Amino acid sequence: MPPVAPYWIPYFGHVFEFFRDPGKLVQNLRKKYPGVPFSLVMMGTKFHVFDSVESASTIFSRSRDFDFSPIVASMMQNGLDLPDQDTQIYQGTFRSAKGSKPFQDLVHNAYIRFLTGKHLDSIMKVYRVNLVHYMNENFQLPGTEKRNIFVFEEMRRLVFATSVTTFFGTRIQKDYPGFWEDFRRVDDTLYAGVRSNLPFRLSRQAWQARERILLAFDRWIDTAVQEWPGVDEIWCEEWGLKLNWERERLHRDNGITSRGRSCAHLSFLWVSMTNVGPLATTFLMNLLESPIYKEQFQSKAESAVTGYSGNMSDFDLTKLKLDPWVQGFWKETIRLGSTSASARVLQKDEQLEGFTLHKGSLVFLPVQLMHYNPDVFEDPTKFDPNRWIGGEDKRQNSSLRPFGGGSSICSGRFLAEQETLLIAAIFLLRFDIKIKSPQKPFKRNPRALGIMGPLRDIELELRPRTGGI
Repeated sequence: MPPVAPYWIPYFGHVFEFFRDPGKLVQNLRKKYPGVPFSLVMMGTKFHVFDSVESASTIFSRSRDFDFSPIVASMMQNGLDLPDQDTQIYQGTFRSAKGSKPFQDLVHNAYIRFLTGKHLDSIMKVYRVNLVHYMNENFQLPGTEKRNIFVFEEMRRLVFATSVTTFFGTRIQKDYPGFWEDFRRVDDTLYAGVRSNLPFRLSRQAWQARERILLAFDRWIDTAVQEWPGVDEIWCEEWGLKLNWERERLHRDNGITSRGRSCAHLSFLWVSMTNVGPLATTFLMNLLESPIYKEQFQSKAESAVTGYSGNMSDFDLTKLKLDPWVQGFWKETIRLGSTSASARVLQKDEQLEGFTLHKGSLVFLPVQLMHYNPDVFEDPTKFDPNRWIGGEDKRQNSSLRPFGGGSSICSGRFLAEQETLLIAAIFLLRFDIKIKSPQKPFKRNPRALGIMGPLRDIELELRPRTGGI
């Protein structure tokens, strides 16, 4: 078993240091244990930390032996109040003509089918219409009039409004004017709340906000699902994405309770928000902090505009996404901006890097150790999009793990990428944007579950761009 890093408080172990700054904790311990795995203790549980490319590949390629299902079920139970009987289904299997598979494979396959390829292209067309609509509502500036905004707060609001309409249609928002305020309170609580239900027990306001959201989803799912009601094969006002209509049917068919289904839909919204809000903010700030990068991205975004229809430009998002420099910029943003960690539960005894790990043990892969590894990334703290250009570095790509890996890799990763690129492009095509001064420089908040937002929000000055879309 890997050596246990020293700690002062029995049972709690490293938990307080971890919650304060998980990346700093594991990077400091990596210096103490160079080149070998080590173990953390949090709330009486050992987490065995591995970060080599080889171990990550082994863990992600053997999803049955290194199981993600108990982690998902625990997070949903703690953070979203998933009922006990549904937790058992989430950790269980279903039988088919092809044999037994984890229930979560069913859910994952539904996501994959809709959030890739032509289906994703169609979803992004709906997303773009809604994004432009909400930007017109909230960022319409006449003439040369300027407006100051705090970027993270406004980005979260914008992404939330766009996501709710795109993903869930228009029904759920009716008669719920406080949806955003409730969601923000829940989102702010979930950093600790997915690991323990204690934060919701201690905060009556957070518990009530979560309950109001779940009640709204209870009402939203209280309708027939026998036939898809839309003419369009991707989206309708009643259900939003056909993906969510199919997920609802899937959960009903497998015995998930009404409240469990509401938790599942809220989890989709939350996972999207916990990534795209910070991602869009961080991506835009990385551009604004470098005039050269800003001009380069702006030029590539302009070349992706293909025409105009009504009050909205037609935009070739695929062209922008496939540009090698844009891909490099995207990869650097997620490399330096990720603080996620993949946890897996062993389903049998294993040997890993010479250590014996027993069934039921937890293995832990903090991506910051992989993303800041100087043996893989030269000058790892430097933001350098060009490190990804001019040849495929297999070791770099194998070490880039912001969305996990294997059969449980985040199914929404391509959606998150396209949302981020589209938001950044529209902002820079519409506005001349400056960072207000004086203010403290942009710094990432280490207390995040996926992508880090700013530690302190940054004030920007927006002016309509001459010839902007």
